[in-house]
Amino acid sequence: MESRPPRPRLSPLTYVLLVATFMAIHLALRLGPWGFDDVRGYLANPARLVSLLFELAVTLIAPFFMPRRGLSKGRADRLIRERLPLAGLALLMFLPFVVAPWCDRRHVLTLSGEAWRYAGVALEAFGCWLSVWPPYHMGRNFSGYVTLQEGHQLVTDGPFAWVRHPRYLGIISQSLGYSLVHLAGLGMLATALLAAALVVRLQLEDRLLHAEFGRQWEDYARRTPRLLPGIW
Repeated sequence: MESRPPRPRLSPLTYVLLVATFMAIHLALRLGPWGFDDVRGYLANPARLVSLLFELAVTLIAPFFMPRRGLSKGRADRLIRERLPLAGLALLMFLPFVVAPWCDRRHVLTLSGEAWRYAGVALEAFGCWLSVWPPYHMGRNFSGYVTLQEGHQLVTDGPFAWVRHPRYLGIISQSLGYSLVHLAGLGMLATALLAAALVVRLQLEDRLLHAEFGRQWEDYARRTPRLLPGIW
């Protein structure tokens, strides 16, 4: 079912505060583990520089596309109490971003070959795009929690025609790409932990949607893979 939400109406002050906050967090996560004493050394690598500029550009435009009520808990009778709270999931999402630059500067369990960095840039860009598009496409149906909103619709078009959980695929791709940009084997391990948590979460979401939409969800699930097209 098609869902075309209106763009969020952000006041200029809200937009500036959001962008400034997220940029500060992003720079701190990236440059802090690397070391603020060698910012020039971090930027000297073209792949790291392109990755940084791309992420900052996404930070500038993403607030216009994210639903305004992205942290709404929705209907009380359709809110799943997760074993891993949202804060725990956020920590797992940040972990690769902390580990990867630290490993890169200190050459701890790093991959060999600069080509990995550029493959990572492409994967990171794909992941960023796929992290932003699905929530925008869902509009008022979207929530950061495993829940259903009032008047919830089963969205099956747009990115959801490819996989049932495109945003999770985007988060994993972004994290893996970032780790490759920094040649960080430990970052890839942290990404695997994040992916495992997201797989558990998507199974909870599938159960919730199945219980709510029944045959409609079964027909959708039959023709659409969970996370990886042609694989799973």
